[in-house]
Amino acid sequence: DLFSQLVEVVGAEVLLDLPHARISAYNMGWADPRDYLAALPLHKVREIHFNRPHFDGKQMLDFHQPIQADDLALLGWVIERCPNLQVVTLESEAPSEEAFREEVRLLRESLLT
Repeated sequence: DLFSQLVEVVGAEVLLDLPHARISAYNMGWADPRDYLAALPLHKVREIHFNRPHFDGKQMLDFHQPIQADDLALLGWVIERCPNLQVVTLESEAPSEEAFREEVRLLRESLLT
């Protein structure tokens, strides 16, 4: 695909916004976001931005929802395919301190296991 070719030709590294990739996969009709993600140059990913997209019944939107188990499972799957990954950034939309602490705990637990 063009993006992968461009990354290779330029020698660029990639910041993967995982929720945006999920949104794109869903809105373009991919049955499984893993298939969409597998087509990306994951070996070039240095940083992942992470949150839960919102589903309004028709489409996914980037509203930075609190993360859930399925988000962590997808993140784990992606991390396994990103040998050059250095950073995972949690994006959260003005949660309470308690909710934010819980998201950080879940993310740390997931990354350390």
